[in-house]
Amino acid sequence: MSRERAMKISIRSIASSLAIALPCAVFAQAPSQAPSQADVAYCQAMAGLYQRYVIGTSGSGSFGTPDLTVQEAAITCGSTPAASIPILEQALKDNQIDLPKR
Repeated sequence: MSRERAMKISIRSIASSLAIALPCAVFAQAPSQAPSQADVAYCQAMAGLYQRYVIGTSGSGSFGTPDLTVQEAAITCGSTPAASIPILEQALKDNQIDLPKR
């Protein structure tokens, strides 16, 4: 076998190995940490304020139409507070509602 042909085979083997190994390395990363209880509590407090003051009801009916993005953020507070918190903070600010203490 010629030296040039052997090099081509080696390069192809290395490229094939990388094509298989790289996706495996991505999936082998350490799992993310569980959300902190403080973040979950803060997120849930904001979700409660949003529910009460933005989409809550009084004797005369509904205060407002719920934003589905904000509703989803409120629902996922327990699992992804880091993603939900900025959405809820902005929704409360937009409705001129004071944020709870963190």
